[in-house]
Amino acid sequence: MDQSINNGIRDNLVQQEESSSSNTKRKLYLFLYLLLIIFTLIIVALTLFFIMLKHDADSKSLSANPDEAIRAVCRLPNLSQNPHSCFNSMATLYYTRNLSASWTPKDKINPSQILILSLYASINDLINLSTAPEKMMSQPESLDTRTVEALKECKEIFNYSISQLTGSLEILGVDPDEEILKTKRVQLQVLVGEAMTQVVKCTFFLEKSQSRAVKEIRARNYMALQKVMNSRGIVENVDKIMQEFYPGILSTLGTLIFYIWTDNSFLFFVGCIQLVMFYQLVARVFFSF
Repeated sequence: MDQSINNGIRDNLVQQEESSSSNTKRKLYLFLYLLLIIFTLIIVALTLFFIMLKHDADSKSLSANPDEAIRAVCRLPNLSQNPHSCFNSMATLYYTRNLSASWTPKDKINPSQILILSLYASINDLINLSTAPEKMMSQPESLDTRTVEALKECKEIFNYSISQLTGSLEILGVDPDEEILKTKRVQLQVLVGEAMTQVVKCTFFLEKSQSRAVKEIRARNYMALQKVMNSRGIVENVDKIMQEFYPGILSTLGTLIFYIWTDNSFLFFVGCIQLVMFYQLVARVFFSF
């Protein structure tokens, strides 16, 4: 009988221990499940926060506002002698001419594309100007020897400068991002700088001429020079332009978030959803045991 009582007590203790262990496990599982729910909610909240941050950054970014972007670049100190003319020359091209099939007017714009607009504005002026000396020299009776020599020099200068600026366009490529403006900065400085130096030489040649016939070409040369100088200014002020386009957003972390969301917002959102689904699946499998 004592043995039976002892067995009953032992069984009762074992049942109590198993019940206590089962309760402890249930509490632990419940605690872990709540942690997963909280973690899921945190991910969702962060995702929503990043979406709002991206929306706010996009609305303030110069990339999404081509007019303001071009105007901001032209207004930078020491970039252009005439910011208003600088803006008009590039904005007109942006909205009236499809310079590339890959990036169209009324879309986003980056610093490299602004340089392309400036280069095209310069090239267009120089191309139109390059035929002027030949036309004037076709009437040599109205020109003195010094003027004829100046026009010959300028004709060569215009063609050479066009080739240098065209070379800059080739470096930038068809649909450039902003990084190429930094990585190819030195090459662009050499090409655009050489073009500007040559156009300046033409200015000196024309100033030596006493003929009134070169008055118009002198004025047109000056306007072309201003556009080439704008291109040179953009290349020289890459760092300042980048700061205008991509300012710090809520510290370095904010800037990182801005870049992630600017390029991969949809993929980032999908990744967060997949991560949430993965944790939920893990929880179900874990709690099934």
